[in-house]
Amino acid sequence: VGLRSTQGAVWTGSPGFTAAVRLPLVAPATPLSFSDNFSTSNYNGATNTLTTTGNGLGLAWKEMVGAYTVGSGLLTTNSPLAVATLNGVSQADVVVTDSVTLPSGQYAGLVARYSGPGDTNMYWGGVVNTSGSYTASIYRNVGGTWALLSSKALGVITGPLDLRFEVINDSLKFFVNGAWAVSANDSVLTTGSVGLRSTQGAVWSGSPNFTAAVRLPLVAPATPLSFSDNFSTSNYNGATNTLTTTGNGLGLAWKEMVGAYTVGSGLATGAGSLNLAVVNTVQANVTLTANVTIPGNQYFGLTARYSGPGDTNMYLGWVGNVNGQYVAYLYKNVGGAWTMLASKNLTSFGGLIKFSVIGSNLVLELDGDTVGVLFRTDNSISTGKAGIRSTAGTTVASFTAN
Repeated sequence: VGLRSTQGAVWTGSPGFTAAVRLPLVAPATPLSFSDNFSTSNYNGATNTLTTTGNGLGLAWKEMVGAYTVGSGLLTTNSPLAVATLNGVSQADVVVTDSVTLPSGQYAGLVARYSGPGDTNMYWGGVVNTSGSYTASIYRNVGGTWALLSSKALGVITGPLDLRFEVINDSLKFFVNGAWAVSANDSVLTTGSVGLRSTQGAVWSGSPNFTAAVRLPLVAPATPLSFSDNFSTSNYNGATNTLTTTGNGLGLAWKEMVGAYTVGSGLATGAGSLNLAVVNTVQANVTLTANVTIPGNQYFGLTARYSGPGDTNMYLGWVGNVNGQYVAYLYKNVGGAWTMLASKNLTSFGGLIKFSVIGSNLVLELDGDTVGVLFRTDNSISTGKAGIRSTAGTTVASFTAN
């Protein structure tokens, strides 16, 4: 350490020249369960201490790009771009939350699976403010190259935005003000740190706190399958990272492969334009049932022997409401190519679907077979997972898999 200056520079002795070892960074405890209110343990560079009045991030944080300043329980982005992550964290499945106030023309979001250096190698779930109208997006950065995975216009929003980014396995879900905004599936990045990424003037709140925790893991129901879900007793609550009766996410036995389902009042509703979720157990022979409501020009189906990825490789018992005319279908998807095996117009539909796949026999029964049965044989797909597939606004009140 020392001094370096040009002609005429005058250094003062009051206050005196000082040099000291900077307080070292610390790593949050494992398993990860971290929060920061930006008001109790801020770094004060003038005194090289942690204080309530320090204007720097605490010792668990590492600024990777730009700078943030802390004051009055708020964290302000003080450079054209800033990225800060938790030190020493390497975690695959996480839930990250905070609230942000965002000027027009700027963006802010939450970071997961960050490995750097700088502004590289991460998943980012965030929002951009364009004259008060917001767009939510999920991006992936690998080696400095950004790829948009999913995006959705949210419209005009006033006040601070509560953000939540859930990352588990290859499922990435981003929420704004408690509501699902956008999701994607991607498996390129497997682990890393968590944090914040935002542009000039974005202000992160310490109330509610920034939080980061290990996301509750998925569970695999025992085989042979004897699984049921009424969507009201064990729903995932991302805001608290717990299972509750009031959570708005599917329970831990489910894995969302496309889109997302929101849960409430004993119903699971398709949130995206296309949604697919499977029970996290592989079984060849299954009998599936569901009670559903299908709005006009929407569809709902039960899937069997699903292996993915995404919307591929499965058998599907499918019902559509086409301007009030219900139509039943049997499909298979192999390698992304859909083949219709059978179809039938229905005279009515009360909402009960039963789909059995036993050996090479595929049977779709509707309303206890009172309004229609479809049957075909096919041996293209040998085993996989069972689940549900639907378009926007369809609801399911109960599901069983045996």
